[in-house]
Amino acid sequence: MMDATDTQGSGAKVTSDVSRAIVTRLSEFVDNEIFVPLFSASELARFGPAQRKEVQTSMERRCCAAVKIALNALQLGTYASVVALRDVVVDDILNKHLIPAWEALGPTTVVVSLVIKIANALPADWLTDLTKLEELSQLYKFRNCVNTLYIESNRRANEAIDNTELGRVRALLYDVKL
Repeated sequence: MMDATDTQGSGAKVTSDVSRAIVTRLSEFVDNEIFVPLFSASELARFGPAQRKEVQTSMERRCCAAVKIALNALQLGTYASVVALRDVVVDDILNKHLIPAWEALGPTTVVVSLVIKIANALPADWLTDLTKLEELSQLYKFRNCVNTLYIESNRRANEAIDNTELGRVRALLYDVKL
């Protein structure tokens, strides 16, 4: 006959197996489905105006899809290991795919809105990671990207980008307290 400790042990193993399966499947999905063609800002500048607009629009659409995947992944936080989930969302989606694209595109209205969506969805306890030595923080590149977008959007006064919300996100990422 099984006692209560055997039941708890097998329940914890099942939960752990489900968590591991979710993160593995999510990681495979990200590797297979997210593709944002990467062009540096200088490469984009070499295209003619029509082709550049087409490439930028394509990159923005793919970034939107990647952000949707990241936002859905963040909803899995109660079912998956937080550390493994953060690795997928921050390292695989943000650092590998979105940040290079955002840096190339610059502070377009679409990019700024996607950055704000991601920042607002990040769990607060992930932000404490920014208090470590900056180079060790998984969110270091994201914070630098937000700062660069904020500075660039301030320089481009002729574009209709509201910097208020981006400024709030920037302050959130720079004013993290333990």
